Amino acid sequence: MANPLFNVRLSIMWGNAGRFVRRSHRRAWLVAVAAVAVTALMSAFVVPAHAASAKTPRRIVSGWLPYWTTSTSTSTVVANADLFNEVSPFWFSAVSAGSGLTITSPLSQATRDSTGQTLTSRGIKVLPTITDGTKPGVMAAQLKSPKSRAALVKQLVAIANAPHVDGIDLDWESFAFKDGHASWPSTRPAWIAFIATLGKQLHARHKWLAVTTPPLYDSGQTVSSGYWVYAWAAIASSIDRLRIMTYDYHTSIPGPIAPYNWVDRVAAFATTQVAAGKVQIGVAAYGRIWIARRADNSLDITGTCPVDNAPPLKSREFPSSQVPAILKARGLSPKIVRWDPVSQERTFTYTKVYSGKTAANKPTSCRVVHEAWYDDVSAALSRSRLVYRYHLAGIAQWTIGGEQSAQWSKLRSYARSIAPIATALSVSAPVNVTYGAPLRLRIRALAAGRALTNAPITVQFAPTGSSRWSLLKRAKTNASGFYVLPTTAKKSGRYLLRIPGTYTRLAGTRAVDVRVHSAIALRVSQNNIKPGQNVIVVAGVNPRIKGQRVVRQFLTNGTWVTVSSAVTNSVGVALFAFNPTASKSTLHYRVMTVAKNGYAPGATYFTVTIR
Repeated sequence: MANPLFNVRLSIMWGNAGRFVRRSHRRAWLVAVAAVAVTALMSAFVVPAHAASAKTPRRIVSGWLPYWTTSTSTSTVVANADLFNEVSPFWFSAVSAGSGLTITSPLSQATRDSTGQTLTSRGIKVLPTITDGTKPGVMAAQLKSPKSRAALVKQLVAIANAPHVDGIDLDWESFAFKDGHASWPSTRPAWIAFIATLGKQLHARHKWLAVTTPPLYDSGQTVSSGYWVYAWAAIASSIDRLRIMTYDYHTSIPGPIAPYNWVDRVAAFATTQVAAGKVQIGVAAYGRIWIARRADNSLDITGTCPVDNAPPLKSREFPSSQVPAILKARGLSPKIVRWDPVSQERTFTYTKVYSGKTAANKPTSCRVVHEAWYDDVSAALSRSRLVYRYHLAGIAQWTIGGEQSAQWSKLRSYARSIAPIATALSVSAPVNVTYGAPLRLRIRALAAGRALTNAPITVQFAPTGSSRWSLLKRAKTNASGFYVLPTTAKKSGRYLLRIPGTYTRLAGTRAVDVRVHSAIALRVSQNNIKPGQNVIVVAGVNPRIKGQRVVRQFLTNGTWVTVSSAVTNSVGVALFAFNPTASKSTLHYRVMTVAKNGYAPGATYFTVTIR
């Protein structure tokens, strides 16, 4: 684990002051030997009323896939694909090159392509992480130079345009942890300009931009404001994800990895700076072991420690999945592990005797008390509840593959409980209506069987044979979930009703097809005639279409037979003249249009009596 490079004393809702020190992502862990969850009672939690009916879990998990555990981490994501929307494999790093930088990868192109294809085939977006491994001041200088900035954007866009890649994640920490506070006032505007340009370029290509940063606590620019160089509010519109590293609260002294109240505070502030639907809070899948401290903050060591078997003075990091193995290797019972209800993390202490020789080659030993803290299944579930509380995009776990495997079933159950419910739209409307007649669409919106009150609704229309939609109305449902749209039948086509989704409810759509029939008005010269007299019928057709074919039909033996046809003139009028030859009877006729321009046939009936 890298030495702390930058410490900020935090005084927060936590009982004692702590230190937030960002760890290096690039430190590899040993592969977990056994993923056995530490048994513990899960704290109770309240879920929304619709939990029982939710089937598909909300996709609330994201995280990072270390390159050194590519295979196992990818397998974990695939096995739990229903919980993931996107992931970020550690594929690239910006490193110093001369006076500038270059971007390198520890993995081959073939490995990246294969992994990306595996993930995207499961419907998971791949946003490769680019870390900053440059020397102090290098990245800040690149951002401040318009020419270098443009070149850097070009490189990053090229990465995002690779096959099976949906965007990028920037985990750039050097200018925050190495360059020092004094550089932030000049780096901040350069960072903002860079993110604006990069975001625009990526979005033009339908790619995502995620940024990973340490936390901010307020909108000021003081030591207590956190890492304000990242300017959350200023970059909010240019990014698709803000991933906050809400872990490593304690590194140099024993204590919780990510105290719950601290994570809560950071999440609450983040949603005032960036749209909540873009925010992901970091969740640790690891822990640390320290030498415990006494009340006076001195190391809890009794005796003189040997030089050839000295206890490690720095904290040691371990994946949460290794806890059973750690306990077993030290001959410790799982019962020594306790749940801290305040930090909502696991912790345990144990004593170890170190024996060996002094510098003078004399036998010696010391008794050392060790203290461990880690985030387990319960801790992950606890922090995931903040997702629903603040309507966040989800959690981002460091690392995928380091967690206790039992977390997945717990997260899945919770993700199902907070999954958005379906919106049901119903509509009543006539299937067939005459041109120019009143047309009434009666719409009702329900969610989980309850009326959606004051829900925004749009009504669009596309004529038959066209894919072009026009907006007819924007409105809101009433207290009973209804909206009634009175309109006039003008064209055959499809009415599309939409209610947008919310965090707790899915969008609702419903379509209804309406056939509009031509309207025909008839003027018959005479309905009672003597044998041999002429009958003249003037047919006025709406809509008024020149060249509309109109037929006159005669009912004989229960069948309508076409006996003549005509076409409308420029004002929609067609003329029929005929001389019935029958004697003393009542004859039944109809005039009917032939379908044209999307209008369904219309018909009007009349009789002629021969006396």
